[in-house]
Amino acid sequence: MLTVLFDLRMALACLLSYLFLASGNIPGFDAATYSPWLYPVCFAQFIFYLNIILCYKAFSTQKYLWFVILGCAAGIGFLAHTAPTVLIILIMASVQTGNIAKALRSRDYQLFKKYIFQGLAALYPLSLQVFRYYSSSSGSIIYIF
Repeated sequence: MLTVLFDLRMALACLLSYLFLASGNIPGFDAATYSPWLYPVCFAQFIFYLNIILCYKAFSTQKYLWFVILGCAAGIGFLAHTAPTVLIILIMASVQTGNIAKALRSRDYQLFKKYIFQGLAALYPLSLQVFRYYSSSSGSIIYIF
């Protein structure tokens, strides 16, 4: 509605204010957040913010170890709640896609290969935990790792 009345920036500012600023001193389980569940919301928010910090650390240092740690933390976040993990995956994909496009424009294929391997380093531990979770609950996924 605010997008129709004002613009996209105003609507985004109002949404962020509603989610993070206007709640005052309300505990996490009383506020409108990612989930209708009672207590996992508080833990999922902590893991989400930890993943944001790890995402910054991984992309600022460009070391494979931080991407592996980020993938493990995103997998743990997935076990708490999927919505924050989807946001982290979208953030990682958008930043890494920008890096890959920049490497391809400059025709630096070594850097392109490095960015691909960084993405795989973050994706492997995340997918490992996701497949283990779903294979233990449904029994239909075969361990391939």
